[in-house]
Amino acid sequence: MRVPDGWDSEGFASFLLEECGVSFAPGSFFGRGGEGYVRISLTTPEERIAEAIGRMDKFRQILHLPDDNNRTRPTSS
Repeated sequence: MRVPDGWDSEGFASFLLEECGVSFAPGSFFGRGGEGYVRISLTTPEERIAEAIGRMDKFRQILHLPDDNNRTRPTSS
């Protein structure tokens, strides 16, 4: 996932962990080409991914993310 403008991958990943309790791997850990991105584990159960999205939603303005009402969220099958 691309990090928002004004963030580097390590700073963004650290913020999400400290403030939201959500863990991402900074893209810079995977080489120079990974800077500007964070990696998400999609092997996590969908319920946990939905919980993480909910935790991050409250920081939407701080993270400078648009309020996209059309984004897709994981749902239980």
